Formats: sequence, C-alpha cells, structure tokens
Amino acid sequence: MRLFVALNLPDSTRPEVYEAIAPLRRAAPSVRWVLPETLHITLKFLGEVPTQDLEQVLHSLRGAAGSAREFTLQLGGLGAFPNLRRPRVFWLGASGAGALPDLQARVESELETLGFEREARPFHPHLTLGRVGQPLPSEELRQAERATAEVEYQTAVEVRSVELMQSRLSRGGARYEIVERVPLHKRS
Repeated sequence: MRLFVALNLPDSTRPEVYEAIAPLRRAAPSVRWVLPETLHITLKFLGEVPTQDLEQVLHSLRGAAGSAREFTLQLGGLGAFPNLRRPRVFWLGASGAGALPDLQARVESELETLGFEREARPFHPHLTLGRVGQPLPSEELRQAERATAEVEYQTAVEVRSVELMQSRLSRGGARYEIVERVPLHKRS
C-alpha cells in the first residue's frame, strides 16, 4: 500500500480554493493542476508499506494524534518550489501557529520508531496546487508570476483529525482514499 499522513480540507473549502486560484490556472495552462478533491496537506509520506505493517502504522499515528489538540489552520499566500522564477510546484501556504508544526513533529517521531526515515528537509506546510513538468514558456511564466501576486485568497479551517491516506496511481493521476481518520483531542 502506498501511504501518507495528511490533513484533509473540509469538502466546502476545496472548491473554494480551486475557484480562488482560477487566475493562476488560466495564466499557466501547461501546469498539471491538482483536482479540488485531492487538496490536502501532507504531514508525512510513507511510501510503499506492507499490508501486515498497517496496524503498527495506525498505532503510531494514534499515539501522535492522541497527544495533540484540535486547532485552526490558516490558508493563504501563493508561492512555488523552489521559487517563482523556476517553479516545479505551485502551492498555497498553510500555518497553524505552533500546533501544526508540533503535530507534524509528533507524527514524524512516532513513525521514525517504526523505521520510517525522518524527512531531511524542513517542514513547509502547504497545499500542492499544481506541478510543472517542463519549464514554463517565458510568457506563461510571467503571467503565472503576476497571477500569483494578484490572488488574495485566505481562509481558516478547523483541524479535528489527521488521516492515514492510501494513494493509488493510475493514468488519470493519483486517487486518494482515507484508510483511517484519527481524531485529535477536543479543545478545552
């Protein structure tokens, strides 16, 4: 099973994000834009995991989530990795004060005890909006830079759980399914 740990957006927020970035999608039509139903924040990519190891993964995820509280996630600000002059991935930023990086660190630590390698790069919470295959033509790149600066979308969503997700790859792109939703502690 190809697995990852994620924060999924509420169903009402996904089309809202997709609509907000319409100017960017129009500016860069050669980018492979992510479908609204697949928008999420990846906390940890696990890769191929044998089915017999699934229960251990879930136990570790429950441990990480069990000590974290629900929090508010702020979404806003467009950017690109590595940067807007050489984009490979367009993203929408995400922040959750200390709660989001703390939750990600807990997930990372719990899964490291099972042998999953710790991510070497610093955690940069984001929603992947689109992936660039070939370098963008210069005019498309200029239009995308302008659109990125002009889109002013911001929202807040409540995070009440983390999800263990299965990714199924196909010709039409990846399909994601929730393996298990693990609740966070309710706010006091």
